[in-house]
Amino acid sequence: DVAEPDVARLTRAAGEQDAPSADLLRAAVYSGARYGALSALDVRHVNASRRTLAIPSGKTGARITTLTEEGASWFGSIVNEREPDEPLFSPAEGGRWLKSMQHRRMKAALAAAKLPKTASFYAIRHTYISRAIERGMPLTLIAENVGTSIKMISANYAHMLAASRRTLVERTGPRLRVVSKAVA
Repeated sequence: DVAEPDVARLTRAAGEQDAPSADLLRAAVYSGARYGALSALDVRHVNASRRTLAIPSGKTGARITTLTEEGASWFGSIVNEREPDEPLFSPAEGGRWLKSMQHRRMKAALAAAKLPKTASFYAIRHTYISRAIERGMPLTLIAENVGTSIKMISANYAHMLAASRRTLVERTGPRLRVVSKAVA
C-alpha cells in the first residue's frame, strides 16, 4: 500500500498532468473501490447527503459504500449540477474510462510524485484497507465497503490485523482496577 502523504502527493502530481485521472485516484482513496467499479459509476450513484456511493456492478456485484464526511463532501462537489445518467468519471478525451486506460497516466503521476514505479492504481485500494484496519474499522464494514470478503482481508492483511487487534483489545478490553490495601 501507499502511505497517505504519498497518496496526497500522487493525486497532486496526477492533477498537474491530467485532472480527470486525479479525480479517479481521489475516488479510489475515498471509497476503496476497484478501477472497474469506479469507471462504471454515473452521477446518480452518489448520495452525498447520506454519505454513500452506490456501486452498481463490479467484481463482487452491487453494493453501497459508506463514505467519510470528507469523501462525501468531495464526491458531492463533483456531481454538482450534473445530469444523473452522465458518467461520474470521464478521461480527458471524453466517454468512460476503459480497461487499462489509467495505466500510463498512473505511471506518469508516480514518476512526477517520485514514488516507486512498481505501484499501481490497485495500491490505492490497499491503502484504504490498511488505514481502515489501523484505525479500527470493523472488518465487516471494510469488506462491505470495498467489495471483498473478511476471509480475503484476513489472508492478505494478517500482519496488520494482529497489530490492530492488540491495540484495539488494549484500548477497549475490560480492566480490574485492583487497589492493594496497606497492611497494618
